Amino acid sequence: MQVLNAQIRDRGKVNRIEVSKNLPLSPAEQIRLGAIRLGADKAIEKVIESISSRGIAFVNGVESRTDFVNFARALGRIVQHPDSERAGVTLITNNHEVSNRDGHQGFSTQELFPHTDRSTTAKPPLLLLMTCSKAAPIGGVSTFVDSAALLAHIKAGDPELAELLFAPNTAIFHDRLSTYEGAIFEESAEGSVNIRFRNDRRGYFCAPLAAKFSTLTRAIQQCAFGYKLRSGEMVVLNNHRWLHGRTAFGGERMIWRLLVEPSRIHHRR
Repeated sequence: MQVLNAQIRDRGKVNRIEVSKNLPLSPAEQIRLGAIRLGADKAIEKVIESISSRGIAFVNGVESRTDFVNFARALGRIVQHPDSERAGVTLITNNHEVSNRDGHQGFSTQELFPHTDRSTTAKPPLLLLMTCSKAAPIGGVSTFVDSAALLAHIKAGDPELAELLFAPNTAIFHDRLSTYEGAIFEESAEGSVNIRFRNDRRGYFCAPLAAKFSTLTRAIQQCAFGYKLRSGEMVVLNNHRWLHGRTAFGGERMIWRLLVEPSRIHHRR
C-alpha cells in the first residue's frame, strides 16, 4: 500500500498564543451550570450516565491530585501511560526537555490538533480524564469533537470521504512502543461509531485519504467546540468517541491526565 505522510503544517516555529477566531466557544455558563460537583450525591452515577449517553461529562470541585486519582479509581482501572508516574497521572505542562520529541507536542505551548489518546495501541483506553490544576493566562482552550457529529458533517459534504474513513488499512499511527494500521472510523459491537485519529509526524495515510486530508481536517475544525477549563474543573470523555485538543497558550498551564478502563460504562447509540 502506498502510504503518504499527510500532516498539518509544522507550527513548531510559529507558537501562536491567540485563540483561533474560527473556533466557536460553547457557552461557558451552560457547561458550568451543568457540571457535576465532585462529592455531591451520586456524583459517580451522574458521570457514568453522562458518559453512557453523551460520551462526555464536566466535573468541578477537584481540590487535589488525590481527589482526582480517587475519582478515577471509582470509575474503573487506571491505565498507565508511557509518560505517567506510578499512580498513572501525567502532568501536561510546558516541558522543554521533552516537547521537541515526536509525539510530545502536548508538553509544549503549541496548539494541539484534536486527536485520540494512545491511538497507536491495539485498543486505546476508553476513558480520558483531564483536570485543570492551573489555567493559562492566555489561550489554552480545550477543544472537543464528537465523532457522531463529525461523521454526519462529512457524509453531508463528501460521501466518498465518509466511506473512505471506514476502509481498512487507510491509516498508520506509530510510536516507539506500538503501531496501529487500520481505519479512522469503526463501528463498535454496540452499534456506535468509534474514531481513532492523530495529525502529527506519527500519522501516515494512504494516497486516496491523503488527497482528501485537507477536507477531513477542515471538517474536524468546523465540528470542534472549545471550553477553557478553570482550576479544579475536570472533563471525562469517551476516548473512542470524542477527539480532544487545545489552542496554543502563553504563561503556565498545568493539566493532570489519567486514562481509565471503566467497570460500568454502557454505550448508547
